[in-house]
Amino acid sequence: MHHRPKYWYLKQFNLFDGLKEEDFVAINDFSIEHFFNKKELLFSPGDKLDRVFILKEGEITLYQLHNGKKVILDILKPGSFFGNIAMEVSSESTYFAEASDNIMICAMTTDSFLAVIQRYPQVILRLLHMVTEKMREYEGRITSSTTLSAKESVLDAIRNIKKKDEQNFLPKVLWKNTKITHDKLASMTGLARETVTKAIAELESEKAIQVKGREIVLPGESPVSTKKKSSGKKK
Repeated sequence: MHHRPKYWYLKQFNLFDGLKEEDFVAINDFSIEHFFNKKELLFSPGDKLDRVFILKEGEITLYQLHNGKKVILDILKPGSFFGNIAMEVSSESTYFAEASDNIMICAMTTDSFLAVIQRYPQVILRLLHMVTEKMREYEGRITSSTTLSAKESVLDAIRNIKKKDEQNFLPKVLWKNTKITHDKLASMTGLARETVTKAIAELESEKAIQVKGREIVLPGESPVSTKKKSSGKKK
């Protein structure tokens, strides 16, 4: 993890665009920084959800279990806002939030976040926009799962993962792209792993994707060198 002023991350987050330096210092006073190791759970179904979170570094997977099968709801990258975003006084989680990597998050109680948006009302409109965009994303995924073929669903899931990688709010040298596995694609699409494997083979033969080592690359995209990225993070 990288040591920067805590409010540096808040300044990168578009929810707080246009605020002054002293505003970020004030908002930072409402928040607490937490660190989780890879595979640690932030919360599980039934846990009290009385906080909102901003992911500063790392990656988080939100998922549910249906008949013992993992169903991925979302993959969060740095800059993601999650938790009790409905601002309900009493709320319980209906899903798991798991650190896909070592992560750093900023947490605010629901009451603290309400105090922030009362002090800075311009944040409310951006929050509504973010929630609306997220709902559209989820609705699009539901539509895709019912209308697209298996091959199209897999390609759509790959594109969504790549899009999230591009929305990372950290400097590009610090990006760590999501590892796309057959199991992950199966959990995102609801398809059997064998069906995903067949779809990937078909997409590769049609040159819709390229499989380079353990990485899936879209046309025109350059594969990311893990070694290069690691050396960049040490600078």
